Amino acid sequence: MILKQLILSFANVLSIAIVLYDKILIASIIFSWLEAFNILNFSNRLVYQISKVLHVLTNKYFSWFRRFLPPINGLDFSPILGFLALSFVGNFLLRVLYEFANFL
Repeated sequence: MILKQLILSFANVLSIAIVLYDKILIASIIFSWLEAFNILNFSNRLVYQISKVLHVLTNKYFSWFRRFLPPINGLDFSPILGFLALSFVGNFLLRVLYEFANFL
């Protein structure tokens, strides 16, 4: 019974982490668009720091997908692949954890 509760708690924490990283990916994409169209003022220290943090949190994740699908004519499709992979792996892991917990 304790192991079941532990697995369910871990699944809930994992679900929250996936949703949080999903929001970070969205923020990173929006910041990159605003940067590309020169809407944001990067001389503002706060904007620069937020952009830097988002870049650090997402660049390695996106670069892994850029190896398989490099930008085409300046369009980067790695965020789409990143969202799909995060959704697929997240749903798969959560389903496995919930099924295992119900098996106990």
